Amino acid sequence: MYCKYISLGNEGRGISLKLQKSSWNKRVALVIGCDNTTGVIHEVVAAHYDNSREQFIARTSGTKEWKVNQEDGTISANFIVNSVMLVIHTGFEEIKIIN
Repeated sequence: MYCKYISLGNEGRGISLKLQKSSWNKRVALVIGCDNTTGVIHEVVAAHYDNSREQFIARTSGTKEWKVNQEDGTISANFIVNSVMLVIHTGFEEIKIIN
């Protein structure tokens, strides 16, 4: 398990989780925090690479719409500016702020 603190500030509009393209690679993340307007952020993301279909698959729970980019293997969602989050995950290749 890994942990990353994210603070979007005034410029950030969301976060992106990158998954490696390897056979049946599986990762999960728990995103918890506060968005300063509606309160609590609580999102769960489970993602894997399906080698037989050659595509990234993501399942999520929470209130955000998570998008899967098949080109680069990222799973992303938008959040309100100045949101702060703790991302507890099982080894996504990269976790970054989307500007």
